[in-house]
Amino acid sequence: MRTFHRKQGGVTLVTAIFLMAVLGALSVAMVALNTSQQKSSTLDVTGVHTYLAGKAGLEWGLYDAIQNDQCTGAATTFKVDINLPSNYFVTVVCSETTPTQFSIPRRRITATACNRAAACVNTENSPDYVQRVLAADF
Repeated sequence: MRTFHRKQGGVTLVTAIFLMAVLGALSVAMVALNTSQQKSSTLDVTGVHTYLAGKAGLEWGLYDAIQNDQCTGAATTFKVDINLPSNYFVTVVCSETTPTQFSIPRRRITATACNRAAACVNTENSPDYVQRVLAADF
């Protein structure tokens, strides 16, 4: 009877090591999934903030073009101060074209918003870079 116990004595150790390996792999997978979800959520919120900064720039451009009754084509870049950890910049451009069949000029306001430097160009190829472009014709 004692020899029977000696032969099966290592089965418990193998089972315990296997369970520890499976639980360790599950823990690593859960941490990776949680990290991925947090990054996704942060990028989603940053995208909304960037969109709202672009919308504010578009409204400013429309107001400026209507109040001054001119469209110079020059780009105006400014920082949107909304007291958040990221800096949001907007570049607003007004362009004017006159179609050949009509005498009324057509204006287009384009607002490019981003969460990086004022140029709104992803030169460093960062995965955290967010850019939104909004346009209005009138």
